[in-house]
Amino acid sequence: MSSTEFDHWYSVHRDKPLHQETLLWQLAHIAAGSYGGKPSDYFPEHRRPKTVKQQIAIWQSMG
Repeated sequence: MSSTEFDHWYSVHRDKPLHQETLLWQLAHIAAGSYGGKPSDYFPEHRRPKTVKQQIAIWQSMG
């Protein structure tokens, strides 16, 4: 790997590190191997943001 290529990879990983996502996938593979199923079954799902109407309905239900 040339120094220019290394510098490029360094800047990419500095701006958006892959460590957290890689760690989650490794743990998902361990869980799938231990308990069965697919690794994607153990990977956390990202929640979609609520719409303004949904947020208003939640606040109204609290009061």
